[in-house]
Amino acid sequence: MMPGITVRPRFDFRGSGLGHTFRLGLWTVLFVVVNQVAYTVVVKLASSGTVRDATSCLTSSQGTGYTVYSGAFLLAMVPHAIITVSLATAVLPRLSAHAADGDHRALGESVSGTLRSTYAVVLPILALLPVVAPDLASIVWRYGAASQTYTHFVTPLSLFAIALFFFTTHYLMLRGFYALEQTRRVFHIQCAVAATNVVAAIALTRGIDPSQTASRLVIAYALSYAVGATLSFRRLSAEVGGLGGARLVRFGLRIGLVVAVSAGLAWLARLGIHRLLDGTDKLTVLVHLGVIGLVGGASYLVLARLVRLEEVTEVIGALTGRLARRSAVR
Repeated sequence: MMPGITVRPRFDFRGSGLGHTFRLGLWTVLFVVVNQVAYTVVVKLASSGTVRDATSCLTSSQGTGYTVYSGAFLLAMVPHAIITVSLATAVLPRLSAHAADGDHRALGESVSGTLRSTYAVVLPILALLPVVAPDLASIVWRYGAASQTYTHFVTPLSLFAIALFFFTTHYLMLRGFYALEQTRRVFHIQCAVAATNVVAAIALTRGIDPSQTASRLVIAYALSYAVGATLSFRRLSAEVGGLGGARLVRFGLRIGLVVAVSAGLAWLARLGIHRLLDGTDKLTVLVHLGVIGLVGGASYLVLARLVRLEEVTEVIGALTGRLARRSAVR
């Protein structure tokens, strides 16, 4: 401590904004608690599938418990972690600025624009997931203790493509509520999500063969976030005066057609490459994935340009522009 300087604690916190921050944080903590309750139920159900299988006299049944469910979930979440989280993080300052200015219309337009941009990148990946799921499961899990059971990951991994569509929508809607500091409303919506997940998971896994456990839990997860996406979209749309529903519908019809055709071409490429180059060694599987991804990605970009999906060209333009600036700096 420097001479002549006296340090005294201050407790006059009134008017500092800490009370408001505490109230916002409290609902966020409760949000986490609700998610953990649902997660605990899912873990118990997933684990019970394996336990039932281990104690069963039916040797033909093989449980797909928590390892399969969690492994498929983590792998399927990679596009979300890289793409959706990045775009949501980038748009948050703009959403907060619109909320601070009281411009709810601009906030809604920003959320809607981010939703379309995210769909433009994420949807073709999700559509490819069921196509590449067998090869992806082989390259990731076909070794060690899982070498005989890696095929159990294929169906849950494919189903997560549907689940992540709803999860992505719900996730982006919540960014709008957070910008508006409506953490209490987010908590209430998440209660509905968690309740749906628990009820659906229990109902779908009751009395089933253990081999279906992971897949049924993925369906429950998809149902829960379908509820969450619907509730959060409707509530945020009402709050900000609309989220460009008509434009989203037009965009959805065009990108749905493009994604369906490109996924179909990727499926044909999969059939072709498996006939031309059969094998399950890692190099062969990597070639399979490369060919399928190249056909699916290239056809998507070409078709998107043909139907004039502006969101795709905007994302590509932003990426190429950033890469060009980095190259110029170096």
